[in-house]
Amino acid sequence: MPQPTPSDVHVNQPLTNISVAFLQDQNEFISDRIFPNIPVPKNSDRYFVFPKGNWFRTEARERGLSQESAGSGFEIDNTPTYNCVVRALHKDVDDQLRANQDQPLDLDAASSEFVTRGMLLRREKDWAAKYFTTGVWTGSSTGGDITPATKWDVGGSTPIKDLRTEMTAMKQKTGSYALSRHPDVRLAAAMVCDAIAAKFSRLADARVGEVSESASQKASAYMSRADLLRTDAAVTALPSFGGLTKSGKAELDGDTDAVQPAFKIGADDNPEALLDRTPFEPWRGL
Repeated sequence: MPQPTPSDVHVNQPLTNISVAFLQDQNEFISDRIFPNIPVPKNSDRYFVFPKGNWFRTEARERGLSQESAGSGFEIDNTPTYNCVVRALHKDVDDQLRANQDQPLDLDAASSEFVTRGMLLRREKDWAAKYFTTGVWTGSSTGGDITPATKWDVGGSTPIKDLRTEMTAMKQKTGSYALSRHPDVRLAAAMVCDAIAAKFSRLADARVGEVSESASQKASAYMSRADLLRTDAAVTALPSFGGLTKSGKAELDGDTDAVQPAFKIGADDNPEALLDRTPFEPWRGL
């Protein structure tokens, strides 16, 4: 037997350029993105709530000359309360262990990472237990919990369409769109785009020689179009007209301090063809 042996000349030691651990990326925790952290001065207190109904209707009315505008207002609820519950976690690092650790171990850094992940996971589990459960959310398309007609593990299901339908329902009920009161063709078009995107999302990309068809790109394009339509539908401009009555128009004509209409009949006509005509008359149709 050859001597010395490999084990005689080498004593195994831990690698210093690699270690293995299972840690969830901090960006993957979502509870603080759904309910952002709000700094508060006291452990318990109250906060204000503006009731939704006041902001989902309007009492604006036509305003006549020299008349007061329509009055309105909103309620404020100051009864809701909060209570901060303190949670904590620690990991002991003994001085003897710290002094005896081998490279590349850093028990202080590892313990800090361990405690941080433990606190994040506790918050995530608390959120999931309270809010990611049945009977809590009321903003869906049905006003309650949702069970798809065709479950997503079955062929022919439409998970993308189902999710986007619920996204639209939540936006309707939180004020992004007021479709129940003001139907908008742009949102209807967005729903059609959602349905088409759901269809293409179930198809596989195909290629035959130099010819290819990308169903995934089509699905992405239709989803992007739906988002653009929803954004466009959220911006609404209402025109305002003056001189709605003959008497009001007559009063305006006689008011020397009022700004008179800038448009006139024939304002866009060819000037050469108007040389023999009488001066323009004010446009009475406004």
